Amino acid sequence: GRFFCGWICPFGLYMDVITIFRKTFKKRYFLLPISFNKFLDKFRYLIFAIIFAIPFFIAPLHSQSFQLALFFAGPFKHWTIFLGPLETLIVPDSGAWIIYGLNLSYPYVRDVMFYSTGFFIQFNAILFIILTFVGSFLVRRLWCRFCPLGLSFAVLNKVKGFSWLPIVHLDKSEEKCTKCGVCKRVCPTQVTEVYENKGGNVSTSICTHCFRCVEMCPYEGCLSVKVAGKSVLSSRNWLEPSETE
Repeated sequence: GRFFCGWICPFGLYMDVITIFRKTFKKRYFLLPISFNKFLDKFRYLIFAIIFAIPFFIAPLHSQSFQLALFFAGPFKHWTIFLGPLETLIVPDSGAWIIYGLNLSYPYVRDVMFYSTGFFIQFNAILFIILTFVGSFLVRRLWCRFCPLGLSFAVLNKVKGFSWLPIVHLDKSEEKCTKCGVCKRVCPTQVTEVYENKGGNVSTSICTHCFRCVEMCPYEGCLSVKVAGKSVLSSRNWLEPSETE
């Protein structure tokens, strides 16, 4: 699922570096209204649909460019993520709009953007990075809240057909939860479902699986990280000294 977003995604690393940079100014992030945050979560479905549709409008269905664009588009990105640096070799002769469609699903300024023809493509890449940097400086992990690539990863957590995979998910023990709200306050993307939902799997499509909530939850075993149904990390009672201290 979105474990990639919280621990591997290089774009997420950029935003975490911005967080470290902000600490030098001792400035707090702006918090988005919950309703608007949920709107961004829904809005990325539209972005996802547009990105998926781009190849259908810019190249014939039988063309090699269309097949390459479809292969590298968001829904398949989690299978081709490690081929990212090779895209400059795989699609060197594709048109500028094909390259643009590819990189909308994997929004990092790489050489492929500058190998494509036209200043328009380069300008959009630079503009995207500037806007994302400014937005992430004001609101923590802003892009993660409506990233279409993250949505494609989140499908694995939602579709029952993938239940046989060793998927990472967040589990909550309802009887141990006191509704203290710590999980909601420490979440980088302002996820509220962990706080609001009852027990069981509380992973959501906007959760990046950073597990900050598990780290900060003050109740023993209330929140836990499970892989293939087995707990690998659980919250600990840090309010009281341990027996070994």
